Amino acid sequence: MVEITDTCILCHSSKARVLTTKLRHNKSGKVVRCEECDFVRLSNPPSSSQLNEYYQSQYATEYYHDVKSDLDSLFHSFLPVQSQRIEKIKPYIQSAHKVLEIGSGTGYFLCSIKPYVGEVQGQELNKAEANYAFKEHHIATDTAAIESSGLPQQYYDHICLFQVLEHVVDPSLFLLEIKKFLKPGGKVHIEVPNLLDPLVWFYEIEEYRDFYYQAPHLTYFSPVTLERVCKMAKYEINSITAFQQTGLLNNLNWLFLKKPQASRWECLQVSPSDKNLSKEISEHVKKSFYDMFLKFNQQYQTFMETHGFGDMIFATISNY
Repeated sequence: MVEITDTCILCHSSKARVLTTKLRHNKSGKVVRCEECDFVRLSNPPSSSQLNEYYQSQYATEYYHDVKSDLDSLFHSFLPVQSQRIEKIKPYIQSAHKVLEIGSGTGYFLCSIKPYVGEVQGQELNKAEANYAFKEHHIATDTAAIESSGLPQQYYDHICLFQVLEHVVDPSLFLLEIKKFLKPGGKVHIEVPNLLDPLVWFYEIEEYRDFYYQAPHLTYFSPVTLERVCKMAKYEINSITAFQQTGLLNNLNWLFLKKPQASRWECLQVSPSDKNLSKEISEHVKKSFYDMFLKFNQQYQTFMETHGFGDMIFATISNY
């Protein structure tokens, strides 16, 4: 169904196709796809002030449950993916570089990258998470909204936006605004969920579609639309690639159990846990078993990525 709705922030067309009205946590909303440029967004999003208030207090309560419900568990739950991020930006970093992360949470990334650079700085609206990052891991973290932040301008060699840009109403305007904190030639590193997630577009799992689309995600990207957003903000593209971050076991979990796993750590596992294996199995057999799953997982991820699917997109762009 094509209908007239609020205008697309990329091409300003008012014609869009409704993809879904069902969002995570049984919320309702209208996710639409522009008929002119294919950009996907939440129709009629909240204002900036409403968003800032939401992230300062309510977001963590709604989206961080179970293993992520206390700050220390939250920190350790997200640690497993930091090595992947560091590997992606290592070609661009030097030991004297200064790194700013916007939406730094409890400091898991900055704590991981700190040994490789000269200075790290966080920005996080949730004051409890920001205080935890500073007190427990010595990560300086500013709690003001980035557009009104007193952080030094033209100072940082790198700005990291991991799982942040999808929470922004106008991502091209946001990327343009944060340039003031970036040195000439500095890099912005972006990680966002991929619209071409195999659990959304390769399989037909209704429960996952209702989980994938969520009220805090105001925009949804494919590699093509992310590149267009970055170019609109006048950045040079270094790389934009889709990749499959979660493993075969996670996808099988959704295929058969129709529900999410307990933590990000579980989503990344490439083989079943030791606790699920008999104690009578020899270490040699266990190793062969794990090697088999590792091979399956690599083949699965390669297959998805080769055919244009992947649950994440990673981009590095330059200020010029």
